[in-house]
Amino acid sequence: MFGFERMSERHMEIQRDGHMNLDLEHIAFDIKAKRVPPQVGDDYLEHFHFLNSLCSPNAVSENMQFVSVLGLGRVALSASLLSAILTTHACMLFYLFTQQNSVGLEGTAWATHMVLWCSNMVMLCIFHLLEFLVSARFNPKVVSEELFLLNHSLSYKVAMVCGWLEFWLERFFLPSLKTSSRFFYLWFVMGLVMVVGGQSIRSLAIAQASNNFNHFVSVSKLPDHKLVTHGLYSKLRHPAYFGFFWWSVGTQVLLQNPVCTVLYFAASWHFFKDRIRFEEEQLLRFFRSEYPEYRLRTSTGIPFIR
Repeated sequence: MFGFERMSERHMEIQRDGHMNLDLEHIAFDIKAKRVPPQVGDDYLEHFHFLNSLCSPNAVSENMQFVSVLGLGRVALSASLLSAILTTHACMLFYLFTQQNSVGLEGTAWATHMVLWCSNMVMLCIFHLLEFLVSARFNPKVVSEELFLLNHSLSYKVAMVCGWLEFWLERFFLPSLKTSSRFFYLWFVMGLVMVVGGQSIRSLAIAQASNNFNHFVSVSKLPDHKLVTHGLYSKLRHPAYFGFFWWSVGTQVLLQNPVCTVLYFAASWHFFKDRIRFEEEQLLRFFRSEYPEYRLRTSTGIPFIR
């Protein structure tokens, strides 16, 4: 396979020979000759353009490490931002829990709301950090700042903002909605279990799939693409989706947002129903003899999606 390692070696040879402009004709030839699928070729070309731009005399002034999603600067900035938010909220959470009778039915409404908010923000930051770390560790060929999923989609951003808006609107206009409930601790623990459990399953699924995992649905079969059927995949067809689904709903249970809990369930279910259907159409093309039997003996784990 015409891999990133080979491309990097070729790029270093060009640098040693003193040529600053990268010749991309050999990559285009490989794509036209169908030695690599078009989508893989596009990824290679993107990486080559980035490597070539770093050799440019204007690389520093153009801030290529911070402009491109492939740049280490972008990765460092995203990781630093997430780590700062995580640390701040974790410290606040620790302080609140160390104050006697500050949380729950006996505590103040403000402290109780802050525990819910800080717990949610800690789990959210951990999700985005682990998404990058696990993906980069087990599929290093696709490493970029995009692995943090901070730019996941417009729908994802809207959903997050809606959850935060409901939480703070209820905090100021219906402060007793969360704190007066006798089920406060039950909802809190349930949300925590859903978030931690969903995160753990998704991270483990990405690790077990290794280089077969991608954040985008493949429409052409790569030379090294294999059907993963061991570990979590022996019981769940899409354990990463299963984990993401219950994690997303769990974030709203943790915040004790009644409206967004229902909306997140419906929106996530609709998204994964369409995504799973489309992905399985591709997998049936890639693995004509294996996938039908595999699908019969496994489940998605998401309600009403067989």
